[in-house]
Amino acid sequence: MVEKVSIVIPVYNGSNFLKEAIDSAVSQSHKNKEVIVVNDGSNDGGKVEKIASSYKNSIKYYKKERGGVASALNYGIKRMTGNYFAWLSHDDIYKTKKIEKQLAFIKLNGIEACYTKVNIINKTGKIIGKDKSNWYKREKAIKEILKKNYINGSSVMITKKCLKSTGLFNEKLLYTQDNEMWIRILQNYEMKLLSDFLINYRMHKDQGTLKKKRVVRDEAQKMYKEIFEKIIID
Repeated sequence: MVEKVSIVIPVYNGSNFLKEAIDSAVSQSHKNKEVIVVNDGSNDGGKVEKIASSYKNSIKYYKKERGGVASALNYGIKRMTGNYFAWLSHDDIYKTKKIEKQLAFIKLNGIEACYTKVNIINKTGKIIGKDKSNWYKREKAIKEILKKNYINGSSVMITKKCLKSTGLFNEKLLYTQDNEMWIRILQNYEMKLLSDFLINYRMHKDQGTLKKKRVVRDEAQKMYKEIFEKIIID
């Protein structure tokens, strides 16, 4: 039996790139999948809803009140029916065999979570760089992520078992929810690297992490401090 993968696409006012993201998810070579688009309270005059609705039964579409990326991801995870979770940001693009290759990699290695290499693209989709991050064993990986988050959210695949034991994304974090989640996963599981470039990660001026660098930095510092304190207490 081919196992089911749930692809969750959180989006807030992202109509400019959303269609490309959904197209890349729907056209995956792995057939047993569901694509879940979560509209996180967009106030764009219905643009996101119009795009998502055009796919009819090809995707599952939900609209919720604005709560941030973590809340939108959790909303999708709570409604997914697959045994594996994959995140796709509304402005990124999956390569056609992303899910197929990643699922095979997880099964081959007997692991619960993995990530891939990514191409970096600009607003128009042109490749302007390549991800140069490495893979580290679990103990060192936590230290490296505390320095810099080298795991791209759109490249990750996680089993339902891992999510159940690790917990959902931290909704108190608006920008560093991915860093914190990877650290929690790495406390109990390896996150291996599939070294194929299976994601086109888009960098553009409207990204929240670029527009609010100081807020992101402050949130990260507070989050890291809490993690260190918990480690010391434990």
